[in-house]
Amino acid sequence: MGFVQIYFSVKYPISNICPLDNQCIKTLHKFKKDLSMIGNNFVVCHYFCANCEDPLPNEAACEHCAQGTKVNYFLEIPLLNQLQSLFLRPGFYDSLLFRFQRAKKFQENLEDIYDAEVYQAEMQNGFLNERNNISFMWYTDGIAIFKSSNFSIWPMYLVINELSYKMRTQRQNIIVAGVWFGDKKPNPNIFLSPLHSELQRFQADGHLFELPDREPVLVKAKLLCL
Repeated sequence: MGFVQIYFSVKYPISNICPLDNQCIKTLHKFKKDLSMIGNNFVVCHYFCANCEDPLPNEAACEHCAQGTKVNYFLEIPLLNQLQSLFLRPGFYDSLLFRFQRAKKFQENLEDIYDAEVYQAEMQNGFLNERNNISFMWYTDGIAIFKSSNFSIWPMYLVINELSYKMRTQRQNIIVAGVWFGDKKPNPNIFLSPLHSELQRFQADGHLFELPDREPVLVKAKLLCL
């Protein structure tokens, strides 16, 4: 259901406005193949009432609103499954140690995210002082998908700060944490709730990731507001 909607929403308007030779997915087969790398249960539907926006357990109508009230939903793509796929790539874990190895051109310059005051504090005495811990920045934006309606699609992305700038901006290293589809802008209290819960557990307990060439490694992560 949502799977097919995302495919057609992403394929037609975005590929049409991008220059030729763009990297937009052109076939449903390729779209399914890319998402299947995340895991067997790679998409979770979260339903909510279009009127009062209360969460719903399924597609059933809201008990508090009038009969026939529309049920909306957004998609969550679980973070840990995607990260595990990245950690299984040869050399990916070592790439996360870039912040300890980079050489600045000029010490007084702000040359990357690592030079920010907040990041430096986390590196020196905080969460990122542990070499296996990582951090994310997140962003989202919407694009209208039909000329005749107000419907738009809002993907939510996570970027891993500990990768070098070149690597963290490559498509294969950017995590799609969720997709909102509707005639209104996302309600952040609804849209961010699953990611917030997952990151709270991730930051507190960590997750043991398998590596291709050595023992599993325990990693913790948090969102970083710079």
